[in-house]
Amino acid sequence: MVNHSLIFRQRYFQVLVVVLMMIVISFGVYHKKNSYYYAPTNDKDSSSSGNNLSKTMLKRIDDDNVVMPLIEAKRTVINGMELYYMVPTAAASTIGILVFFHGCNHGGQDMFYLPEDRIVAKRALDRGLAVLSPTSMNRKSGCWSLKRDMEVLPDVLRIWLEEVNLSPNLPRMGMGASSGGAILFSAYRILGFRSMVSYIMATGFSKSDWIDFMDDADDDSKKGKKDRLFPATGYLHMPRDTKRAYQIPPLVTKLFKQHIPTKNWEVKPHPLSPQVCQHRIPELGGNRRSCREILNYIQTHHPDLLDEEYVVLEPYKSGGKWEKAFRELQLDDDPAKQTTKPNDTTNNNVLQFSGHSWLWAALVEEIAVSYGKHEMTAEHAKKVLDFLMEHAGLHEYIL
Repeated sequence: MVNHSLIFRQRYFQVLVVVLMMIVISFGVYHKKNSYYYAPTNDKDSSSSGNNLSKTMLKRIDDDNVVMPLIEAKRTVINGMELYYMVPTAAASTIGILVFFHGCNHGGQDMFYLPEDRIVAKRALDRGLAVLSPTSMNRKSGCWSLKRDMEVLPDVLRIWLEEVNLSPNLPRMGMGASSGGAILFSAYRILGFRSMVSYIMATGFSKSDWIDFMDDADDDSKKGKKDRLFPATGYLHMPRDTKRAYQIPPLVTKLFKQHIPTKNWEVKPHPLSPQVCQHRIPELGGNRRSCREILNYIQTHHPDLLDEEYVVLEPYKSGGKWEKAFRELQLDDDPAKQTTKPNDTTNNNVLQFSGHSWLWAALVEEIAVSYGKHEMTAEHAKKVLDFLMEHAGLHEYIL
């Protein structure tokens, strides 16, 4: 005899399972769609004033030092190449050298004056690393050139070490963003980097480098010395750099398979709230507009750029909507426009950032980082420096 009650219960259970699976899948799709962002908190104190960042997000921002401009940065020109640099207060306590290569449309000064870069510089200095940031020779594009820049860099570094009284035997580490991240893979040999991290650039070692690597790896006299052939190599990327984001994992996998120390960090977008802005640009306020005034103006007059939750809706583009908003705010009239280059007595000694004021450039950087696409960032600075120092033989100095 057929038990209809049992069949009903079985079918009811099957339907229930299917419904639950659909709910789980739907939640997963929603979560993936919104996985770029950290969810805002639902605390009672939350509001559209910028206090709606989750505790996780605030921890992410607070994780880095908030610093004022590193005005002690020095400038020199060697063999036609401009250099900005800082050395730990007691030169004798310097334990290593970090060389930073900027991206296109940037210059060596960025490492010590722009909000994200200067946090990395300060963390490095606090650890006893001298920080050197050269400016590319091509001032039209600002990009690095294999021919023009690589020809002079070895002598430039040698002469600079003599000028600042640092030993040429100090371990060297490389760091670069975009075009600067790409040039690392040519500079590592001639500058002797023991470790390096490429920001927002999916470049790897050349085919000829890999041929040399495999030949040396097969040489019995060099067994166990692979770490001397290629430096430890890390990557930092942003998911909205979609092409680069997909290209980096295979590069990391290739290095890993050859037992070359490697690491990959990801930086997700986050709201550009007044809190975040003030953390990164503490100079705002006083004689300048506050972060809140600037951001609220953009929310009111350009809601297609920044929504009520301070989510950046589109990136900055030269000649685009953000530039229009900045001109309305007269950000190029900022007093920092008149900052002069250190040790420069020429008539062209105004410190500029792609032809704009410091405040303009600082906000452009924060917009790009918040949007999460192709920009230098201070996020993961501690982990990046830990990686560089560990594989440069400075593990005992890691904080």
